[in-house]
Amino acid sequence: MTSLVQDYWVGRNFGTSPNFGLELRGPESGAYYLRSFYSADAKSNKPYLIVSYELPTPTPTATRTPTRTATVTRTSTPTATATLVPTKTPTPTATRTATATRTSTATRTATPTNTKSPIPNTPTPTATATTGVCTADPYEPNARFDQAALITSGATVRGYICPDTDFDLFRFTVAGLSQVRVLLNELPEDYQLALFGPDHTVVARAGDDDLRPRTIDYAAVTTGDYWARVSPGSVGHATSPYALTVEITPLTSMSLYAVADSYVMEGDPTSTHGDERTVIIGRDEFGQEQRGLFRFDLSRVPATTIANATFMVSLDDAESRIYTVDLRRVSAAWDEDAVNWNTKPWSVDGGISAEVGGVAGRYYAWDVTALAQSWLTGGVGNFGLELRTRGDVFSRVFRSNEYALGMSVTCMFAPCSGSARTPRLIINFTAPDPSLLGSVGGRVFEDVNGNDRFDAGEPGLSGVTVELFRDRVSQGDRVTDAAGAYAFAGLVAGAYEVSVRESSLSATHRLTGSEIHAVTLAAGENRTGVDYPTTRRPTPTPLPPITLNLSARDVEFIQVAHGATLISGKRTLPRVFVGVTGATEEVPMVSAYLYRTGHSLDTIEPIALATLLVTADPANDPAVVNDLSRTINFLLPEDWTPAGRPNFHVVINPVGAHTKTECGAPCLLDNQITVAAQFHNTDALDVQMVRLTTWGVTSS
Repeated sequence: MTSLVQDYWVGRNFGTSPNFGLELRGPESGAYYLRSFYSADAKSNKPYLIVSYELPTPTPTATRTPTRTATVTRTSTPTATATLVPTKTPTPTATRTATATRTSTATRTATPTNTKSPIPNTPTPTATATTGVCTADPYEPNARFDQAALITSGATVRGYICPDTDFDLFRFTVAGLSQVRVLLNELPEDYQLALFGPDHTVVARAGDDDLRPRTIDYAAVTTGDYWARVSPGSVGHATSPYALTVEITPLTSMSLYAVADSYVMEGDPTSTHGDERTVIIGRDEFGQEQRGLFRFDLSRVPATTIANATFMVSLDDAESRIYTVDLRRVSAAWDEDAVNWNTKPWSVDGGISAEVGGVAGRYYAWDVTALAQSWLTGGVGNFGLELRTRGDVFSRVFRSNEYALGMSVTCMFAPCSGSARTPRLIINFTAPDPSLLGSVGGRVFEDVNGNDRFDAGEPGLSGVTVELFRDRVSQGDRVTDAAGAYAFAGLVAGAYEVSVRESSLSATHRLTGSEIHAVTLAAGENRTGVDYPTTRRPTPTPLPPITLNLSARDVEFIQVAHGATLISGKRTLPRVFVGVTGATEEVPMVSAYLYRTGHSLDTIEPIALATLLVTADPANDPAVVNDLSRTINFLLPEDWTPAGRPNFHVVINPVGAHTKTECGAPCLLDNQITVAAQFHNTDALDVQMVRLTTWGVTSS
């Protein structure tokens, strides 16, 4: 804003332009965002305007002790004149006179106030609030860019901020695309940290009004010298140093977590799902879709050419089959807490798709290299990604960013971060050297001699799925060939885990060791022999054929007036007689459910589980008729007994107490019965007890 200050506020080359301040505003279109800055009321990091002057070298006087003289002259018209005269006064003195409407004239002679400024040739400051004598600082003077002390990557320097107007500059060199981390800790006061780029402009800041460490992480694109500046937030400290460390590493990749994700439902077009732990995509049998939306913050990603980029989401629920899922570029802004089907943004088909299976917890990936490049350097707005089906009837449930911390308060006010199973965007800036790539391979085999290693002649198992992980992220899977062999190629150096999906083994074999092997690859290493021995399972003893059959044979309705027409609205006990065949002993814990015609979802359960006797005609078997525990008994709600002849449906539950099918095929055919009961209206019964006899004593 040099032109604004020089041409309008100071020089006024374009007419009268009073200084009424500045306004910051964001773009009127594009992605939603928010930036918060410190105000003038903050203890530190206040807004400030730096004006640099070209001043000649000051002419020193014989006296080196600065003297401050303040003269104030008062007249009838309030006029205040303050003049500060140091003994080391620069030859030219810049004078600014401001006349207010209240006829008060103030003349201020500006003298330099800060020796340790990046402005060249600035005199020594004269004021300090630091108590005590400043400790000798081996890096002083280092207040200007050309005076900055050299600091190397990984080294830690300790310096002092003294006096209060002091600040220190340290220089380091960056060669090529690099990740720069600057750490300022061991703070005696609320010091502030800033990072300057090769053009001497601030590229990053860190600071607050406390003593917590300051950290700057910056992706440096431009090769050249950079400067770290330590400055006081309020005051310095004469005797306690700070510690400053700079770490420079080649920037090969960046892993970003989603800052927003949600899904929209065509079947429920006004619903919002931005706070849910999952993102659902799919299409139901009526053709109604669910689409997923994801967005990443690329503000920390350098605008440079990338080698590749991958978008990954983790499946939450196990599913069957493999389907094609398309990825599209979102072309308009959206808010995860407000977006729904009716307000969803437009998306553009970029021809990106991936095959998505049904392995719970596994990451599925889409190659978004061209799209990410267009966001970084192609001028295309980053409004996120959309996942949608291609037309098949299926659904997939992926873990959202909220999955990391669930529905915690933290997630409500800031993006949830850092779970190995939340959506992520991985950007690689450099392609690996092919000569440094390695491989991992082995086989799944039947260990005939039981020595836990592969020997010639031992048969391999084909069709077994082997998956490779790095940092708990799937790198893909392989299916063993006819010899039981598998291999993963093109791997960079690092730690991996190789896992056999035990469910893919045939029913005749089982693993004899762990299903996971840890492998650490050196650069260019081709590791073989990562094998999985198996053994044959014992031949199971076949179970005897199931012959049990349960058949609903009859229903008896019991009220107080037994044998008469049933009374509507009166509590009624239906007693279900169940025939039992194909068994040699009584059948315990048999259940059922009962419902009325037209109300199949309004069911009731029996009073208790029944233990049934083996009999084909239970309604005529005295052992059943005389024992309520041998029948399945219900208690009808009063509103189920209206006047008339309603139908009641009884379904005997063919699943036994041990959650296994205990009935043969006839159960599904014979286990139901439909009966009608006749109810009629009646007045309240007038019952009088005449005589009660008990234990031989008669009472009237």
